[in-house]
Amino acid sequence: MRASASRKAAFWAGVLVVACLSAGAAKFKSAAEAVEEGDKAQAEGKFDAALSAYTEAIRLDPKDPLAYNRRAAVHFEQGKLNQAITDYNSVLRLDPKDAGAYFGRGRAFAEKKKFDIAVANLTHAIQLDPKYALGYEWRAAAHLANGDFDKAVADYSEAIRLVEKPDSEMYCNRGISYGKKGERDKALDDYSEAIRLDPKNSKAYRCRAYLFFEKGFFDRAIADYSAAIQHVRNNAELFHDRAMVYGVQGKWNETVADLTEAMRIQPNVAIFYYKKGRAECERGKSDNAVADFSEAIRLDPKCANAYCSRGYVYGAMKKEYDNAVTDFTEAIRLSENPDASMYCLRGRAYLEMSNWDKAITDFTEALRLDPKNLHALCSRAYAYDKKGKPNKAIADYSGAIRLYPNANVLKRRATLYSATSEWDKAIADFTESLQLNPEDVDSYLNRASIYEVNGESGKALADYSEAIRLAPDCANNYWMRGHIYSMRKEYDKAATDYAAAIRLDTRDPKVFWRMYDRVIAELTEAIRLDPKNAAAYHTRGLAHQKKGENDKAKADFAKAKELGYKPDDATE
Repeated sequence: MRASASRKAAFWAGVLVVACLSAGAAKFKSAAEAVEEGDKAQAEGKFDAALSAYTEAIRLDPKDPLAYNRRAAVHFEQGKLNQAITDYNSVLRLDPKDAGAYFGRGRAFAEKKKFDIAVANLTHAIQLDPKYALGYEWRAAAHLANGDFDKAVADYSEAIRLVEKPDSEMYCNRGISYGKKGERDKALDDYSEAIRLDPKNSKAYRCRAYLFFEKGFFDRAIADYSAAIQHVRNNAELFHDRAMVYGVQGKWNETVADLTEAMRIQPNVAIFYYKKGRAECERGKSDNAVADFSEAIRLDPKCANAYCSRGYVYGAMKKEYDNAVTDFTEAIRLSENPDASMYCLRGRAYLEMSNWDKAITDFTEALRLDPKNLHALCSRAYAYDKKGKPNKAIADYSGAIRLYPNANVLKRRATLYSATSEWDKAIADFTESLQLNPEDVDSYLNRASIYEVNGESGKALADYSEAIRLAPDCANNYWMRGHIYSMRKEYDKAATDYAAAIRLDTRDPKVFWRMYDRVIAELTEAIRLDPKNAAAYHTRGLAHQKKGENDKAKADFAKAKELGYKPDDATE
């Protein structure tokens, strides 16, 4: 029973198909009439009806190329490129000199990204019809896609010349070709003309904005991106591009706002979250940055840069070094070719964790990848120093100095030379550091301390004096120079410097009682040698006062006054 029912259904279905075909055949009296009907359907956007009509025209007259041409055009509109090419082949078999068929076939191959074949077909079309403006325009597009920018410019120019009223898109595309050639001014002219012809051409605004950005005209770029956005509100890329310009300008709030809008439009694009995370870093919003990088990782679990950036936030901003190491390790694992910076970042986290051995291992790998990496050399030197290996640290600092003579690195090596009592080398490094940075107070102070150890008090005084000139409000500089004056028995000068130091020093004197005791002892010796040294009494009084020894302070102030000392407001 079931089999019988199936056979009946199949029979009646076949009858129905035959009936439909017969009805279609009877509908048109000629191929021309079928083509005319197909044209009407196509104009109304009824592509299936158009295809049916053109197919019937071909059945009625298989040797008429017109119906094949029309059906190919419909196939192209529907994105059925292979069927379109097949129909254009039929046209050219029937009429080898049909320029339109070569054009159509070339256009279809261009859509299939077979640009060489497209160019060959479009060239045939132009040879058959040298005034075929669309042929030039499409061949220009194929040249542009193929990277033949000179040919693209030439073809767009010819297309513009041939048409009575060139449209905005022609100028825009020629502008793109000029831009690819590096002829930015010509590209700008074309984009401007495209905008003049069509003030709503968002593509032209975007292209011109990019050129303005490249030329450093950031405000103009912002204006053009804004115009493009006004005409196409839901284009995430436009918000992204404008955000990048705001970022270069350091306008991080605007950057974040635009990237947030891009994410609203396209919520599943990892790069938007990644870049917003970078902007949040710049705003100091570490929690926001971590959230953005985490979302970028969720959307693209293989995004090494997102792991690396989140690791940076954990380490540099949140001081969560274990998390930082975990992220840097994952970034390294995911990267096909990890670069030196990744190992440097993880090495830096290990430094903060006082894991000197792992830090050294990472900086060593960074140097294998980039032997001239200053950061890796200096950081490994620091780790070696912390491990108590000054010679290896000195070797790394020396390598860094050979590559990039730098005042700070010279200072670090000088400090190590001092620690190993290589005084002459330390002095040489501090001296060279000062030649590179003559206003570095620390280098003067450190060199002065070495001169002091070496018994060269005159040179030490000169350096302390220069430090005071550069930093006149630093108490420590006066303490140090005052001590040198005291050693040289120049007690009046010592008393003056100590008075200035006591006045400027805001630290808790209980922490530095030994220093005040030393000053009191030195000035007591000064008074013993010269009982009429009013300045010594006065400054000793200041030291007693700082220590809370008020009776002794009053006695010294009274004696100083008796001897004719007249303190100014700054010292008492």
